[in-house]
Amino acid sequence: MANTSSAYSTLSGLVVPTQAAAIYAAFESSLFLSGQLIPTISVPAGSTSAQVPLMSGTVTVDNPAAGADLAGEDVSLSAITAAGTNIVASTYAARAVMRNIGSPDANNLGTHIGHAISKAYDADVMAALLAMAGNTDVSLGGGALTMDKLFEAVEAIRTRGETGQLYGIVSPAMAHALMSSVAGAAFAGGDYQGEALRNGFVGSAAGIQLFQSSHTLTNGVVFGADAARQAQFNPLSVTVTEAPTKLGVDIVGSLYQGVGVIDAERGVVITAA
Repeated sequence: MANTSSAYSTLSGLVVPTQAAAIYAAFESSLFLSGQLIPTISVPAGSTSAQVPLMSGTVTVDNPAAGADLAGEDVSLSAITAAGTNIVASTYAARAVMRNIGSPDANNLGTHIGHAISKAYDADVMAALLAMAGNTDVSLGGGALTMDKLFEAVEAIRTRGETGQLYGIVSPAMAHALMSSVAGAAFAGGDYQGEALRNGFVGSAAGIQLFQSSHTLTNGVVFGADAARQAQFNPLSVTVTEAPTKLGVDIVGSLYQGVGVIDAERGVVITAA
């Protein structure tokens, strides 16, 4: 192969450090790839779509009397249906050329590729979450995000039956406004205000684990873990091939993954307008 760097003598020697850098950078900068906020399902090799069921229907619960006739009536039959959400694989790929002379190190290129792929993927996930059509959206009416609006979002979701952990994603501007309100007289002297002022941002508020998105957002979202699913068709990987006409090697990172909203009732969009 071409003499791309004195530190690497073979193509295989380039793959490991480049892929490690790309994966580390992608997972460090992504809110979603880890599967912490939105669970990830693995899809068999060769698949291009995945169907995730949503169970619905009224379930009848009977209460047989103690000591009832053993040959008594059967338990009522419930009409349960399973409507599926189809998640289609999306391709995210980025390419760079490592020249024989004067090129950045493979680790740096891998890091840059990993950041780029995770940013593109996160943008698509945020678009899917912000498109959720729940029964009630919380409107800021052109004002700032406050604790009261967060509790309003919690009320809307809990009323629909969601009992699990809630997650919220807001823009840095929304986070700034929220922390400014916490710094006011209404929270004076409390532990919550003390933590907020020491750390700059509290990870949990109104029972919601809050995260800031580095993307340019107008609206925010609060959702439960079962509101959406990610389908991983092929994890982030890096390939390295010789590119003689480029006087170096091609480094290509790729991710095959998709996201779909399963139950929009478990999410609330916080609209700025």
